[in-house]
Amino acid sequence: MIISPSIRSSLTRDDLHRLIAEVGTADRDQAYHFAELVSEGDIDSVLDAPITLDIIRGIGGAPAPLPLQLLWYVPVRAALKSAGFVSRTLADLTASVPVAFYSSRQSKQMGGRDVGLAAWNRFISSMPRGTVARGEAAANCAAHALWLSGIFPEWVSRKNQGPGAIRAYIDFAAGAFGVAATSLRRVSPDSAALFKRASSAAHSMHTALRSTAVDYIGRNAHKPELRLERFLDRLKGDGGNSLLQ
Repeated sequence: MIISPSIRSSLTRDDLHRLIAEVGTADRDQAYHFAELVSEGDIDSVLDAPITLDIIRGIGGAPAPLPLQLLWYVPVRAALKSAGFVSRTLADLTASVPVAFYSSRQSKQMGGRDVGLAAWNRFISSMPRGTVARGEAAANCAAHALWLSGIFPEWVSRKNQGPGAIRAYIDFAAGAFGVAATSLRRVSPDSAALFKRASSAAHSMHTALRSTAVDYIGRNAHKPELRLERFLDRLKGDGGNSLLQ
């Protein structure tokens, strides 16, 4: 299955009410304004507000006790916006990358047991040109490259014996997203447009993932199956009463 944006669409009205309550502890007037925006359906103005990012990052104290979807999505989105990428769908795609590849079983579907640029290139090349299968393979491999280089850069550098490996993974992701956009433009124009944006934004997507991961995971997370399983299981959530689907 092709990687798709999923974090933003999992947010519920209860999640936003909890966020507004936390904002109210710092600025009651702002909280009232946010409540009005939510009632009018203007969710993104709340998510994009500077005070929201401050509350989530715990400026002046600990991060707010909020759902993990908010704690992860808002900083990722803010990082992309600061780099000039304002697409909400692109931010959602970036935030969704860890959910798609947190298990070794999902990771090994691309390229077999080997993980890396050579295996992913072979996997993409094995699919007929111009097909949906090739587009899906390219998009998933691109996202996988961002997942590893953004969350586990030390592992990527060690495995490839050089600091240039991170740049190579990001450049690969940009190219693979481009292949996905070309392969899917006839059958899925919306997905093609998203992956075309991702191709241009790959370096900023990586930066957003890395900066947010350092905040919540630390700099030395070498064993995803041990250290991140609970984190990512929580990030997936249980569906709930989705507000933004």
